[in-house]
Amino acid sequence: MKHTPAKIIDAAVAAIDERGVGVSMAQIAAAAGVSNGTLFHYFPTKQSVIDSTYIALKAELSAAAIPNPPSSGAEPVDELRELWIRWIAWARANPERHRVVQILRNANLVSPDTLTQGNDAFAGPLAAMHRAESQGLLVDLPVVHLGQLLIAQLEFTITSDLPESDLTKAFDLAWRSVTRPTTDPAPSVQEKS
Repeated sequence: MKHTPAKIIDAAVAAIDERGVGVSMAQIAAAAGVSNGTLFHYFPTKQSVIDSTYIALKAELSAAAIPNPPSSGAEPVDELRELWIRWIAWARANPERHRVVQILRNANLVSPDTLTQGNDAFAGPLAAMHRAESQGLLVDLPVVHLGQLLIAQLEFTITSDLPESDLTKAFDLAWRSVTRPTTDPAPSVQEKS
């Protein structure tokens, strides 16, 4: 049997997926099979349920998508390709949980501190993007912008009917959208200033 907070978070995932962000605390308690008092003991506000649910889901995604330990010495493209494949596998295996991450983030309901905490779980892939930038591989745009472009293409791939055998091709296409053509020299340090 799951510990009560984990059970409540699972119930919140199901309730948010079914009813959206307008789901009430009473509906979450009922879905978890706990009293309102028990729910409020663990989660005193709806914001605490939202934030805890978001963090739990981001931790699950991070554990599934980021190799532990991370690939040492891997090229950024290889590290990010592995992340891409594993992220899609998690999202397709857990569509309800993936949808709820999207719902909570897109509804701007997750507190700023919680968003930061959720993003911190992906520090390794961000470091890979910065390594790619330092190697002169990326187009001359902010790394955060390029990362968001990759995530947008990743999300599209998750919801598409693209077979697993084509996921590497999809990553390679997305990667080419944020990297310099091999004939385009990297800007010198003076050019970037």
